[in-house]
Amino acid sequence: METYLPQDSIIGALFEHKEKITTVKSNQTFLLEHDIFSWEVLKDDLVLSTVKFNKSAGLDKAIKDYVARMVEEIYSEPTEEEKTYSALKQIINAEIDRLNEKFKPMIEEEIKVFNTIHGLDERTGGIKLQDGSICVYNGYDLERGTE
Repeated sequence: METYLPQDSIIGALFEHKEKITTVKSNQTFLLEHDIFSWEVLKDDLVLSTVKFNKSAGLDKAIKDYVARMVEEIYSEPTEEEKTYSALKQIINAEIDRLNEKFKPMIEEEIKVFNTIHGLDERTGGIKLQDGSICVYNGYDLERGTE
């Protein structure tokens, strides 16, 4: 089996080819160089290019190495360091959730006091607690249905 590629085919060079690669001259560039009717012919043979795909440039090896690392990462067991990090992350997130629940009523009360002092309500605007964050809003946005 033999593969024919136009001389400037970058995409063709990215694919793994175990078979022989023959580069041919094309009178087109970019995507149009893949049109076999643009390939130069002399009598009844293709005009071969002197350009050869340089696998030694490392592109093919780099792609193979990348894919191998991705496969290994997907199917490998987590390291002790990754397990520890994951456990710490779960503990910290649980503590954040606990503190949010503990202080939520206090924060809501502070917001209510702030809005009352400044004469703000749902129609005129103010601040409120939404999804664990303090949000500033105005009455116009609430009437339009946006926040």
